[in-house]
Amino acid sequence: MTTIISSALGAGGALVIGLGLWWMLFRPRGRGTGRSPATSILLRRGKVVDATPGADQILGAPFITGLGWDSLRDALRQQFPDLPDNMPDQPSQLEFTGTTGLRLTLRRSGETLLLRLEAHDMVPARLFHLETRAAKCQHFADILDRLPQPAWHVGPDGDVTWHNVAFARLCTACNHDPAHPLPFEPEPRSDTGTPPRVSVLDATKERHWFELESFAQDDGRLHVATDIGNLVAAERAQRQFVQTLSKTFAHLPIGLAAFGADQRLALFNPALVDLTRLNADFLSARPTLRSFFDLLRENRMMPEPKNYASWRERLSEMISAAQDDRFCETWTLETGLTYKITGRPHPDGAVAFLFEDISAEISLTRRFRAELMVTQSVVDSFEDAIAVFSQNGVLNFCNARYNELWRDQRGSAASDTNIVDAARIWQQACQGGPDWRHFRDLTLDPEQRRPWQTGLMLGDGTELLCRVVPVAGGATMVRFSRCDAHIAALPASRSARG
Repeated sequence: MTTIISSALGAGGALVIGLGLWWMLFRPRGRGTGRSPATSILLRRGKVVDATPGADQILGAPFITGLGWDSLRDALRQQFPDLPDNMPDQPSQLEFTGTTGLRLTLRRSGETLLLRLEAHDMVPARLFHLETRAAKCQHFADILDRLPQPAWHVGPDGDVTWHNVAFARLCTACNHDPAHPLPFEPEPRSDTGTPPRVSVLDATKERHWFELESFAQDDGRLHVATDIGNLVAAERAQRQFVQTLSKTFAHLPIGLAAFGADQRLALFNPALVDLTRLNADFLSARPTLRSFFDLLRENRMMPEPKNYASWRERLSEMISAAQDDRFCETWTLETGLTYKITGRPHPDGAVAFLFEDISAEISLTRRFRAELMVTQSVVDSFEDAIAVFSQNGVLNFCNARYNELWRDQRGSAASDTNIVDAARIWQQACQGGPDWRHFRDLTLDPEQRRPWQTGLMLGDGTELLCRVVPVAGGATMVRFSRCDAHIAALPASRSARG
């Protein structure tokens, strides 16, 4: 759009200010090749007091009576650049020849000054050419006036020499004289690759934002302003939203690093600084995603790769995995800390990384596993076979003697065995025995849970004492031990009744 505007302004503006302006204002009124009448303007004491019909077209104003020498001079200099700055103050006659063949005569007599503008004879071909250029000039003028972007030309003296309708509307809204440039206020920006932003207040104190582009010309500068009010409002809303998010995440113990579509850090919280030990100034400078992880590696806040080439390859894989919502790693650092890193994709190519310190959780898990190993070792050393069933009848725990006694080769795969399967194994391996259905009811029914025992005899004649004891959490422990003769001789039914 800027290219179209600048091209239109360059071509159309030149025609408007140049030859087209001359021909529209001073085209001959005669027919054929006859000599055109002259245009005369009479000034007294430096002010226009009279003029021939059509002279008002020099300034494009409805009337010129009362205008001064400065206004006439600025308009005529487009064709007569040698005009003096000041009006002649002595009786004299000056003649000037324009670039298109126009002739201007100045005659000073006392307090009056007569300006006479004449044109040479026009041949039909020349007349046709100028009429065609005038039509093009008017066409470009219409285009420039229809542009929504304010455009204006500033001469060497700093005044506006031309402007389009959009600029006039803006001046009206700001209660400003369009003959002078608007008092735009520049916005300081560090990004020099984009046009500068400027703003101006209208009569209601509402601020209007534009991107201002300028083009140098021989007779001044051409300016084009593009309205970016919606963009500025969107950026302000985005900043407010980011600030709201920052305040929301400020108290979270999980570190957050959100990168935009350009892979630059867009948002982080204080927990990220604490966890990664990265400088807040570095994070505030919006580093790229790669430089962020590079510095983490240099500060040994992530596992060290074997070599730098493999690190760059791994980093690319991390970014790709995070964008696909499949990145989750656990980092064990040299300091003994353990971090859980999760990557989450966001719209428009953005990605966020969450840094969670799970050192306490990992330490607790390790201690729990160590305690389980100690407990397992202790229970495995018992002579008795021990099994513990959950409230739902699932085998949660057993020792090596239990597996050896009941030939349960599944070992500690507790979730694969329940009280029904275990009772079936015991029943098949024993000669007679208690009513195992009653045993299942006593184990699974919370209202019937109580300690009880019974004697058993295996197929090889081995006598066992089976003791069932309710334990914490609704679980039940079953203990099988070799028994003395008087214990084995207890009636099974009496033992089952407790």
